[in-house]
Amino acid sequence: MPLHLCFLCHEYPPEPHGGVGSLVQSLARALVERGHTVTVLGISTSRPGTEDDRGVRVVRLPHTRLCFAPPHGAPNVSAMPAQSGRAFTFGCFQALAKIN
Repeated sequence: MPLHLCFLCHEYPPEPHGGVGSLVQSLARALVERGHTVTVLGISTSRPGTEDDRGVRVVRLPHTRLCFAPPHGAPNVSAMPAQSGRAFTFGCFQALAKIN
């Protein structure tokens, strides 16, 4: 079953990057090769906009704050798929102190 995955990473190449950016790029490209849809969302003041990287949709926002409030009427959060035995759940925040 194909999935649509989204990674949050402001170091996605060719932005200045380290291990996290390289890892996300390699993982995203490999997932696309296996038939999944992948979007990478990050922040970039030098390259804002949307681009394609070997099938990976890369969205670079000119500025933002990493915070989230569910929209009015959104359903309640359910158990992670990994807890039901159906799939796995993966999350990575490289700078937890920046999440508010």
